[in-house]
Amino acid sequence: MKQVVVLLFFFLFFGLASGCSQGESVEKEEEITFATDAQAEAYFLDDHAESDVEAMLTTSGEKLWIVRSGNHTYSIFGLKERKEEYAIVRVSAQLSLHNTIGGGMEVSSPHGTDYTVLLVKKERRKDLAGPVTVTYLPIFNGEAEAAVHNGHILDAEDAHSGESAVESSETIQ
Repeated sequence: MKQVVVLLFFFLFFGLASGCSQGESVEKEEEITFATDAQAEAYFLDDHAESDVEAMLTTSGEKLWIVRSGNHTYSIFGLKERKEEYAIVRVSAQLSLHNTIGGGMEVSSPHGTDYTVLLVKKERRKDLAGPVTVTYLPIFNGEAEAAVHNGHILDAEDAHSGESAVESSETIQ
């Protein structure tokens, strides 16, 4: 019995350790900069050629990209500007909706603006629990829906209500 407990401990320890190293790799992604934001976006799209990409312009004038890869796995990216150089950088961890109908994440843009991003699979918004007064927009040509709000509100009682922070949205890939 003691051997089983020791083995379970080692499996748990190595599982947690490998999970921590994956998180570190997101932060260590190489940042490649360009002279213009258009060049940065072209590189970003080439780098994510196998993924779906939705470009969103927020009401505060920032551009966010939602990338869907694999089986309903989503990441958020933002435009970083520094000393007249531009790079599109990841601002979120990956969110997998493989075994669920929807989810959300709180992100901070490279400019320091806080957003809450809610994502729902195609035609599944009606299945969300509780009252939903959020304005979801179709993304990826209607294959999913997203709501973006100012601030970090996932823990708030009104996380599924409020005004949208999206000025416009376009599927670009």
